[in-house]
Amino acid sequence: MGQDVVFDLPLADLPAVGTEPSDRLAMTKSWIVREVTQAAGEVIGMPCFTDGSVLQGAFGRCPTVILGPGEHSQAHQTNECYGIQWA
Repeated sequence: MGQDVVFDLPLADLPAVGTEPSDRLAMTKSWIVREVTQAAGEVIGMPCFTDGSVLQGAFGRCPTVILGPGEHSQAHQTNECYGIQWA
């Protein structure tokens, strides 16, 4: 890239999301995932961006649960594994 390249991208300036692991939605989703996958999984926080920031803002800070790999470094990888996280 040279000096002729200009990036004009919108800035995503959204608040962090947060749902307590003891929240009924988080606990229920965790139980369902464990029953379906037979995986041990645990409820953890994730230090990453998610559409949850947009959804919580649109729906009045509703509880948000992200289902995905147990480690954020596994997200969007060929061999990602199942788990549950809370945001």
